[in-house]
Amino acid sequence: MFVGSFLVENREELGQLRLVKLSLKTESGNGCGNVKTNTSAGSSSTSKDVDSEVQVAAAVEFTQAVQAVVADAARPQLSLASNSIADLTLRYNVKKPESNLYNSTTYQAAQGYDCSNIWQKNNSATSGIYMIKPRNAICSFKVYCEMSENGGWTLIQKHNGEDNLDFFATWKEYQYGFGDLKGEHWLGLEYIYALTHQTQRPSKLNISLGDFDGNEAYAEYRSFSIGEAKKFYKLAAANYSGTAGDAFLGFSNIPGSREHGSYFSTWDNYHDNCHEVCGTGDEKYQSCSDQYQSGWWFNACGLANLNGVWHAPPRHLHRSTSVSWPSWKFAESLKFSKMYLIYN
Repeated sequence: MFVGSFLVENREELGQLRLVKLSLKTESGNGCGNVKTNTSAGSSSTSKDVDSEVQVAAAVEFTQAVQAVVADAARPQLSLASNSIADLTLRYNVKKPESNLYNSTTYQAAQGYDCSNIWQKNNSATSGIYMIKPRNAICSFKVYCEMSENGGWTLIQKHNGEDNLDFFATWKEYQYGFGDLKGEHWLGLEYIYALTHQTQRPSKLNISLGDFDGNEAYAEYRSFSIGEAKKFYKLAAANYSGTAGDAFLGFSNIPGSREHGSYFSTWDNYHDNCHEVCGTGDEKYQSCSDQYQSGWWFNACGLANLNGVWHAPPRHLHRSTSVSWPSWKFAESLKFSKMYLIYN
């Protein structure tokens, strides 16, 4: 169950200070996406409800530990091995210092399974940050809900350059999320897994895109889910409709461009199909994530890459590291992308 975050680590690999998210592990110990389902009975069963006295007591203990660390402000950088939080069972994730993606150190009850569920309970609900607990998930977590007269959409990615958020992130960051829920962010693969594996709540993916000329387009997949961590969050997207084209499908004349069924990769943990080497001519590389400076469902390497580097005009054309959805804009870095999960 997530309960808080605090600045505790400087990651030298990227040369910038980040936030380390600290969260209590549940009994299964593998993150919010873990699911325990009683399929024979046709119903789901979670390890422990987030409202249980045991987990609330654990949250209080963790909050007290965080407060103790905050009080020790004399040290500009803290070590997990030398502070009181080290006595707790921790999961960490490195993030930018301006991030408030997971900034609550107090226990909060879930307000629904997802944003669609919250809207179904209250059609007048407004857009903003909500605490949710998907069916079968073992923890609650915060998301940004975009509410309209048509329903509630759960935002899992937003990339528009406004926060200068660096998406060239580690495996742990992509697992547990980074950025600001009110601005640019990646929700986290563990949480996306939980959201796409709810009993009797199939999820749709809606991708909203915009270019620098004011044009907008969308791609929607009526069936969308990702695999669990041990399967490297394998992409499953089907039944496309929309105006932006199916960039996951790739182009038949470009080998390795299809991303349907691909595994997620980051620069420090890649599962693409480069094998020994990718590239053409003199440009050779062994990691799509490293080459295109993002985490994504790369093939070898594929074409779509909504977590790519944000480039402003006039330097947004013909950039390999771009925010890319080439079935709509082939050689152009996009102004924005937003990825939503929707439930009927």
